[in-house]
Amino acid sequence: MKKILLPMILTVIGTASGIGAGIITARPAVEAVPTIIPPTHTYVPLDEPFVVPILRDEMTRAIVVAALGIEIDAAQASIVAPAMPKLRDQFLQVLYDHANTGGFDGLFTAPDVMRRLRDRLKSAAVETLGNGVHDILVTDLSRQEY
Repeated sequence: MKKILLPMILTVIGTASGIGAGIITARPAVEAVPTIIPPTHTYVPLDEPFVVPILRDEMTRAIVVAALGIEIDAAQASIVAPAMPKLRDQFLQVLYDHANTGGFDGLFTAPDVMRRLRDRLKSAAVETLGNGVHDILVTDLSRQEY
């Protein structure tokens, strides 16, 4: 009986340790790879920066240089280039109005000031390009004093 008991005990211990090792080192189930959905919006940078003079007492006291981009429906991105002259004209008018009302004075990069400027630029872009415009990106903004 002793001859049979020892091999059975060793078999049970070996089996239990094998199962335990398998549980501890088991790999997690392979997760399903998410389906990549193509973006519905795209970003179109406007090639040339906008230069806005800051006038005080009929003198240029500073200039503001702004680089802008447009977030637009991907299907409508191709309409930006042909509309660029009108778009630049409208954006410059918004930027000039912003400068003339003191928008580039003091903390001109404060979040509420920037949001108002973006909203006005977006309205101008929607007027030219249609409702596919989602946002205006200010990619660079600097002010140089004279």
